[in-house]
Amino acid sequence: MKINLTNRHFKGSDALQEAVEKAALNFTQYHDNIISTEAVLEKHESGDSVEFIVHVGGGTVVAKETESDLYKAMHAASDHVIRQLQKIKAK
Repeated sequence: MKINLTNRHFKGSDALQEAVEKAALNFTQYHDNIISTEAVLEKHESGDSVEFIVHVGGGTVVAKETESDLYKAMHAASDHVIRQLQKIKAK
């Protein structure tokens, strides 16, 4: 699976990059046919946001969450993607 990470308005640390990659690789436990994952991390005045765009065979799953901390936003968006992947697999 291909993972593409984009940081907007800041330079991300190696630890943050590893955490995003770990979260993206975790998606494969919930769906077998994941082609690629894009993660967009942004810093705003109103908070930090993380968006996952997961390309699955037959569709795309998108989840965007904004929190006070990038790690909180990443975990919330990751949970959102997992719920969507479980719904797709159950069909």
